[in-house]
Amino acid sequence: MADESHQSLARNLYDHCLGSGDPTGDLISRGKFPNNWVSQYRSLVNKVKNVWGDRPEWPREIVASTHFASWYLHLRYNVWKTGSGQRNEQTEKLPGAVRSSSELFLMSPASKIAVEVQQNEDALLDAPTE
Repeated sequence: MADESHQSLARNLYDHCLGSGDPTGDLISRGKFPNNWVSQYRSLVNKVKNVWGDRPEWPREIVASTHFASWYLHLRYNVWKTGSGQRNEQTEKLPGAVRSSSELFLMSPASKIAVEVQQNEDALLDAPTE
């Protein structure tokens, strides 16, 4: 059984994705993620991977959070894009980074390829924006 700090980590990820940190409102109304949301998400997923990655079962909060971030956030952005008739090129880069972080946790063990993908995405996210 996981100790309290591990359960807290699972709750923090859930809160970031589906609770008070849910980026849906910003994506639908402004076409962008809240400041630092993606980097915070990726940091939380890396912490979750370090704690839970080798375990055969994960808390529902972790599965729900990573699934939601991987599959639904780009759809929320598309609602704004379709409704406004505009694009946000910076936002369009970010769902791939979110999905990659999620998928690397959900689908594969840590590997050299996974580390290289993460480093490439870090460089993309650190690139200057308008």
